[in-house]
Amino acid sequence: MTEPRVAERRYDAAGGVVVRAGLVLVLRRPGRGEVRLPKGHIDPGESAPEAALRETQEESGYGSAAIVADLGEQIVRFGYKGRRVVRSERYFLMTLDTAGQSAQQAGEEQFEPQWTTWDDAIGVLTFEPEREWVRRGREAWQHREQVGSLRGRLTVALSTGSLFTYGLVRALEMAAEAGFDGVEVLVDHRWDTRQPVYLRRLACQAGMP
Repeated sequence: MTEPRVAERRYDAAGGVVVRAGLVLVLRRPGRGEVRLPKGHIDPGESAPEAALRETQEESGYGSAAIVADLGEQIVRFGYKGRRVVRSERYFLMTLDTAGQSAQQAGEEQFEPQWTTWDDAIGVLTFEPEREWVRRGREAWQHREQVGSLRGRLTVALSTGSLFTYGLVRALEMAAEAGFDGVEVLVDHRWDTRQPVYLRRLACQAGMP
């Protein structure tokens, strides 16, 4: 006997892992006993980033969030009211600007915003897909901080001339790790404008394009 077909619903959603002063925003939903991340449907004509920012503002009350990284997509499958639901989720890493850290408006009444540590967020979130988004967010956040630190060090080193006390290959590595074109940065700062071919060869030896 053939089993009856189960109705299936598909839709797209977008959300955010929002960070402020090293803490992560979670939304408590007492009416359902859940802890969630900001997320919602992508409306017709709306992009995923636009939807993620809108949903974050509507649910949490924070309207000053800014996207700093795309965390990718996941397909989430679950059952709801006798239907099979397939949801394509896309999340973004977000920060609040300094002025916006205290500029919270009234969000949706069903949610209670709370700031928590990365580990605590993973521990309290109700659903595994959202815990995975926090893991991705933490990895992206740590990478962002490392790159920011490298950029700061490189900028200071270039401005003071101290970079030129480093070995050339190490200087090129620093530039690449900080997201710069190492060769162009060093040539622009007159490390050795007479030998660009030599610089290019060293860059290749250091594993840089």
